[in-house]
Amino acid sequence: MRKFLLLVALPFIFSCSSDSPEVPDTTSSEGSLIKSEKEYFFGALEKETTYYYNPDNTISKIEFNSVHEGVGNFEYFYDENGRMEYFTLSLVDPFGDEREEVSTLFYEGERIARVCTDISMTSQNDSFPVKPMVDKTEFEYNSQGLVTKIIRYSYGDQESSTCEELPYIDSTVDMEFDTKGNLSRMEDSGNFFGSNYLTYTHDDTFHPYRNLKPVYYRNIYNYSSENNVIAAEEFDADTNEKIGYVKYEYEFNENNYPIRLDKIWSTSDNSIYQSSAFEYTYY
Repeated sequence: MRKFLLLVALPFIFSCSSDSPEVPDTTSSEGSLIKSEKEYFFGALEKETTYYYNPDNTISKIEFNSVHEGVGNFEYFYDENGRMEYFTLSLVDPFGDEREEVSTLFYEGERIARVCTDISMTSQNDSFPVKPMVDKTEFEYNSQGLVTKIIRYSYGDQESSTCEELPYIDSTVDMEFDTKGNLSRMEDSGNFFGSNYLTYTHDDTFHPYRNLKPVYYRNIYNYSSENNVIAAEEFDADTNEKIGYVKYEYEFNENNYPIRLDKIWSTSDNSIYQSSAFEYTYY
């Protein structure tokens, strides 16, 4: 079965200090700043995510509990000028293995040019010790400051490699945008089943992550679209043959932000499908 390309990956978080994260003064679920998200797969709860913010409403921490990923959190750290310097991940997977990451951001002007990540893992099985690793992701932009290419490099050993020296590209993601800045096309060369691409159509309602700040960080993780997807189609990149499609149905709060999304992916002949749902609350 061809696996359709995921629009977003795991969310990350920012923190200006090691103090407890704060929440905005507003508390209404009818607001516009994302507070929590629940993900369901074929009706079963798969993941719960909670968002916390600094006093200036920049993201400070995200906690998550996932059936498949485990329990963890991201924290983000800023410099004295309010620019994010690095973020951390702490994760315990369902088998009890621990993973710690420290990701440092490198800028060109106001844009994030690359992210270098130091990774350490502790396994419950002492027979398979895991050496510390280093990872790198680079970003290219268009004239509007939107990310048009994500370049992911293969992991390297911290003992023998540095982030700057990683030579092998693992995968690339190429993106295009419509006149409103919404993602209109995405092709991921790292898809296990071959190189496919997705096209997207948006409405005029507001995306759940629209007010997630800083904007420059949001952009590198495909959160740049301010409106919601109402239709998507998947194609084989070599033949341009349509191989799948995605249907979206929403419920909205009074501010035009989704409180529920039902999404169904299907092959073009409707022989295979996947059903998922998302629930959102807001500050």
